[in-house]
Amino acid sequence: MRQEPPAVPITFPVPFMVKSMNLYLFPAEPLTLLDTGPKTPPARQAIRKTLETRGYGYRDLKRIIITHGHVDHFGLARELAQASGAAIYIHPYDAYKLLHGYSFIREKLPLLREAGVPDERLKELEGWCINADKLFDPLDEVHPLQENEQISFDSFSLKIIHCPGHSQGHICLYDEERKELYGGDHILKHITPNPAIEPSPSAPEKRSHSLVQYLDSLQKIDRLNPSCIFPAHGPVIDSPRKRIKDIQRHHLRRKERLQGLLNGRGSTAYDLGQKLFGIPKEMDIFLIVSEVLAHLDLLLKEEKAVALAKNGVIYYSTP
Repeated sequence: MRQEPPAVPITFPVPFMVKSMNLYLFPAEPLTLLDTGPKTPPARQAIRKTLETRGYGYRDLKRIIITHGHVDHFGLARELAQASGAAIYIHPYDAYKLLHGYSFIREKLPLLREAGVPDERLKELEGWCINADKLFDPLDEVHPLQENEQISFDSFSLKIIHCPGHSQGHICLYDEERKELYGGDHILKHITPNPAIEPSPSAPEKRSHSLVQYLDSLQKIDRLNPSCIFPAHGPVIDSPRKRIKDIQRHHLRRKERLQGLLNGRGSTAYDLGQKLFGIPKEMDIFLIVSEVLAHLDLLLKEEKAVALAKNGVIYYSTP
């Protein structure tokens, strides 16, 4: 029988497609919270109740670790840090997303225009983003976490595993002794995380190849062979190797389906997304374009597709 994990899950509803969120409180020294949830009453109440049940208050928090820079994972970070004095840690590639001055839509607009998204759809997405901005408070300072760094507690430690793909700075935390992984959004039981389009950290003028990275990150976790994964959304994954293989098969099937939609005339990523998923609305505009571009990257890498830029828009076709 496996020992109980050293973390206490904190689960509550969120106003996103994933429906619910899992945070993890490590009731050890120093008291540490993994992710914070968005700035909503259910998140705030769930954290407070869990702390109180364990005999703690906000003031006892010493450390907040963020798996990646998406609003459902860091929205309450500023509020919690101000109440406790806790230091906030995140991978450097995602640190800027938590700070003053960052704009999700401003960063993504050039990539979405290049993908052929019409202006009226971009305005719709921008409206959604303005509302989503209410779910977090920007920070003044964060501390970097690097690959293989050890997060030390009084009786155990967790190893930082950098897993880019869903986000360029996504990290997982690995308990090497127990062989248990705190996986953030990297591996979920019932859905596959979106391979979000972002500028490349090493060359911001270029787009990162998120799905190529994600599949490499999956193999990295597969080589660790964890006994279970505690995800940020949904139930615990008790058969990680099986789930990894299921995700790999899913992306293979989607890539093949997308390849079947290509022709010699050329199509934008947005047009291909409509053929695969229908007309997108609000945040789905970004998610669908990301999904399509990610699989096009695989086809380009395998020389099963070609890309041609015309008037600032990229068209994809058969070789």
